[in-house]
Amino acid sequence: MSLFESGRTSFRIAADGWRAPQRGALGALLAHWTLTPAEPALISLPTGTGKTGVALAAPFVTPEPPKRVLVLVPSRALREQTVPQFADLDLLQSIRALPHRRRRPRLRVHKVTGTSTDWDAAAAADVVVAIPQSVSPASAADVSVPPSGMFDLVIVDEAHHVPSRTWSAILEHLDFRSALLLTATPFRLDKKRLPGTNIFHFPLRQAIDQSFYRPVRPLVLPRPEPLTHETKDRMILDEVVRIAARPEHRSSALMVRASSIQRARELADLYREAGINIEPLTQKTSSSDYESITERLKDGSLQAVSVVGMLGEGYDLPRLRLVAYHDKHKSLPATVQLVGRLARVSEEYPQESVLVTVDDGDVYPELQSVVRDLYREDADWATILPGIVDAEIEADKAARDFADALELRQGRIDPMHLQPMPTPTVFEVAEPLWKPVAEGTSLPAELDVGRSLGGAEILTALVADHGRLIVLVTRRRSTPRWCTDSSIESIEYGLTAISYRAAPRIGLPSLLFVDAEDNRIGDAVVKILNVPENASVVDPERLDGYLQSLPRISVSSIGMRNILAGTRGTAYKTRAGSSTDIDLGSIETTQTALGHVMMQIRVSQGSTTVGAALEKGKIWQRRYKTLVDYAAWVTEAAELLWFPRSGDGSPLLPQVPRGRAISEWPQSIPIAVEMNQAVAVGGLQLMTPLNTLIGSVEDLELHAGVDPTGGLTLPNTTARELPIVAVMTDRSLGTQTVRWTGVLICGGGAEDRGTGMRVKHGYSEDYAFAEFLDRYPPMVYFASGEAVQGREIFDVNGGNAGRFDHRDIETINWKALGVDIESETRETAARKGLGVSIHEGVEEYLRQQPRRAEHRWILCNDGSGEIADHIVIEHTPGGVVHLSLWHSKAAGGAPSLRVNDFQVVVGQALRSRSHYHDPQLWASLRRRLTSRESPAATLVNGSDSLARLLVYLGEQRSGMKRRGLSWERRPALMHGEIGIVQPGLSSSALAHPTSAQRSTAESIHQLLAVFADTVATTGSRALVLAS
Repeated sequence: MSLFESGRTSFRIAADGWRAPQRGALGALLAHWTLTPAEPALISLPTGTGKTGVALAAPFVTPEPPKRVLVLVPSRALREQTVPQFADLDLLQSIRALPHRRRRPRLRVHKVTGTSTDWDAAAAADVVVAIPQSVSPASAADVSVPPSGMFDLVIVDEAHHVPSRTWSAILEHLDFRSALLLTATPFRLDKKRLPGTNIFHFPLRQAIDQSFYRPVRPLVLPRPEPLTHETKDRMILDEVVRIAARPEHRSSALMVRASSIQRARELADLYREAGINIEPLTQKTSSSDYESITERLKDGSLQAVSVVGMLGEGYDLPRLRLVAYHDKHKSLPATVQLVGRLARVSEEYPQESVLVTVDDGDVYPELQSVVRDLYREDADWATILPGIVDAEIEADKAARDFADALELRQGRIDPMHLQPMPTPTVFEVAEPLWKPVAEGTSLPAELDVGRSLGGAEILTALVADHGRLIVLVTRRRSTPRWCTDSSIESIEYGLTAISYRAAPRIGLPSLLFVDAEDNRIGDAVVKILNVPENASVVDPERLDGYLQSLPRISVSSIGMRNILAGTRGTAYKTRAGSSTDIDLGSIETTQTALGHVMMQIRVSQGSTTVGAALEKGKIWQRRYKTLVDYAAWVTEAAELLWFPRSGDGSPLLPQVPRGRAISEWPQSIPIAVEMNQAVAVGGLQLMTPLNTLIGSVEDLELHAGVDPTGGLTLPNTTARELPIVAVMTDRSLGTQTVRWTGVLICGGGAEDRGTGMRVKHGYSEDYAFAEFLDRYPPMVYFASGEAVQGREIFDVNGGNAGRFDHRDIETINWKALGVDIESETRETAARKGLGVSIHEGVEEYLRQQPRRAEHRWILCNDGSGEIADHIVIEHTPGGVVHLSLWHSKAAGGAPSLRVNDFQVVVGQALRSRSHYHDPQLWASLRRRLTSRESPAATLVNGSDSLARLLVYLGEQRSGMKRRGLSWERRPALMHGEIGIVQPGLSSSALAHPTSAQRSTAESIHQLLAVFADTVATTGSRALVLAS
């Protein structure tokens, strides 16, 4: 009969000698094995509080007496220590859990060494003690593995190792059910889940309060100069030798911690030279030397050992009171084990415990956020570690409970292994009855495991937090971009998290967080979940309040959108650096809006990086989180978006303007529409609904509220809808045609209101032009000084467009020039016969202007798709080009004040500022001057020949010399002016309007002020020729 069977009747679980942690652990174990005996039990007891006693007692409290027990330990040292503990059970007798008997039978214990084990012989033992490397199928190829049904109970010491393959393989092979897992640190920084149920945890803080631990005094020495292994080692050595020489440390054992076997040997030599009796103890130490060294260390005949991983976990050495921490551990559990050894209370060795190290920053990334406090001056490690360890254990337990409470789990991936880094786009949902998944219902079938989603396969689908969190793991198979051979396959895995927080009160929106590494999958999920169509990206003012609420340390990066950028040029400016938020000048922020911000904030475990992209409604935090922590982060973010609180620092980037959420279209005249900067790269083609090519997006112009071709009468603007026409320029024919009509929706989006048009890029699928405008919202400028893009409205001039400078309005006596101010072109004037055209009058005006440079050419480029009606190029020998662009418009009557006279021409002038940044300008003008592109350009007047100008423009003909003069090959410094010619404007009436004219005068001033401000972004001047 086994002692585990015969000794049950005399085993006393209520013996007086049990410590509180042991008594609690055994009580929890009895309850667990009574209710769920087939589920492994995980018990967490701090180092030194009695894990060994619990392990020895476990076979006596199992539901049925075990015939044979396997004990797995992580090291040879612990194996040698464990074998006699099970053989004689003296510890249980000292606790009085077993009675003292002179002839009490001993347990038969078999110690497994090496890799070749006679399991038939081992079958005669009551207990088998082994390290995993000697018994695991995942160890060496020649390992002798025990029969799968050989053991009734498995006890694992230092169970935080179990997720590693060597450990898990032997447990899977044994198909263990009745198992006890013991550890001081039931968590891993890699977040791999330990098996079993965590049935009992005795907090480290409570262990200290009950005097199981004593203080540990760390000596964190200052960083030496220069910082090398040699200087660090010498500094630690000198301090350790000084401390070891003290009378109170004559009985103390010293551990020298190294990162490798070679380092352990080198450090042993170093300490030996300093007079310390030391031996290296590593995995390469022979069994006989190992036993000799450990025995000498215990009896005091050996003063010190240099180790790599030995003597740490589970090894009992009460006289260990000094540690020379030359090389720090790579994990928190190992650090905890080390300090636990030092902090253990021993009446025989009452001297203080001391750890000596150098503040060299050599803290592994896994430890930086959780043990930074350990390295501050005068820190007591035995009192700091409880906060760290207990918090990690509680976090691990919360993550387990969260995973166990999932409402839906499909797929084989363990939820404990999923750690998203928060990067969601946040949407406001106004529909109060909508939810992603109603509680108690299942996911839509389209999100089941195995289904295709956005071109990827769903591997895992989870629903948690009462339907408020959906998590999907996907796999996408594709051919790498650099290879056309379909036999080479690229596999990408993606994690998508959809979180929902219902509005806390009436008047606030619900919030939907869409966190997808692959936007195709995120878009597909949003569609499948039937997210309301009126859901919009979160208000930028909410995002601003969210950012302001965070405990900011510093700002590291900001991005500013240029709200007055042309279709080419600097659309986005980025600043980065430690003082970004301090030294940002007003010149850099003028006529911009905050695009994104990244900053460092304080968190419970140090600091982290957070940020937001205001236009996209995206927020992020650079820290991986368990699902329960991720859900908590979403909740906190939602609360700050709804109810921002005042930060504890200065206002965030007050010098950078912000966009605001638009609620209705401005009650002002739209003067220009510009394509989104994102489409300026080209490659986008326009198609008819029947897939016939129309042309390039670059040749398309958008107009708001007016049709420049004169063929359509557009509806009035409403609070919700702004009428838009898209006009296509045919450069070969010099014609303009309306290709699309529709409306821009206030707050984002567009709708077709006529003939449909499609957009295509390369070989991708085409999509509706209205969807294109939704993806890439254009910028719409208004006479009020406001600009709208998508869901945001910006103040171009601080919300007040101001007044146009009268000094930039030149009064022309058009009558004296014989100009018919209602006839813009020669053709119109000739047909009416009332005088010469405005174009002819402008040409005469330009001829009379003094030349700024040695060479000047005046060109006419009137027609659909024109650069400008008139172009003036002046060039100095120093390489500077002065470019003037003049846009003319016929008057609507006698000189007076009429807004309609300006609406189209201001938009033309505003858009033409992009030519100052257009690298294709000279090539396009060259082709027009040689009738290879429409509209053709003609020379009106020149100080030199057209041939010379063509040389500058890059014309190449046989026999032509001086190619190096080309402005294409050697870009010239360029500046100039953009002018509007409107003889229908009375400059005197604009300066001194009557009471009836004041409103119209103010509108014209606003139009011209916006025109001037946008032109100023190119470094050019805005001019007006009036009557």
